[in-house]
Amino acid sequence: MVRKLAVFALFPLALSACKQTGEIAEGGITAVRSACPHVGIPAGTGDITLFNPPNSREASAIDVNAVMTNVTSTCDDAGAQVVTTINFDVLARRASADGARDVSFPYFVTVVRGGSSVTAKRVHRVTVHFEPGQLRAQTTGTATTYIDRTAATLPDDVRSEEH
Repeated sequence: MVRKLAVFALFPLALSACKQTGEIAEGGITAVRSACPHVGIPAGTGDITLFNPPNSREASAIDVNAVMTNVTSTCDDAGAQVVTTINFDVLARRASADGARDVSFPYFVTVVRGGSSVTAKRVHRVTVHFEPGQLRAQTTGTATTYIDRTAATLPDDVRSEEH
């Protein structure tokens, strides 16, 4: 089965107005949250299998397998836009070591608000290069997301401690 690689970005909607974490306050325990997203790979989307011929699903027709792993991110939330750069590795294995070969894999980056509302989705490709005689290869992929700070945070009047 062919499955796309994915990078999933979840932007939290709220920032706490409190300056310290874990304090007991009226209504509960406070937590400071960043406008930076949680980044990860949704279950079942971080690997892909290509077949030759493409319409076959026989084990003998497996051409290339790849997995996305080692996802990391950096975030800059100092400006009007929250900018997150996502890095990941793609580890691939091919069935035949004949000749050099480049294999391009699709992946997507999704920005989700509130855990279920997709606000943006972009499909990209990452290419793994196999040298002649090489069955395994890897590459690094990168994606960047941008979101207006106002979309990733609650307004000041909602966050104020007076509410």
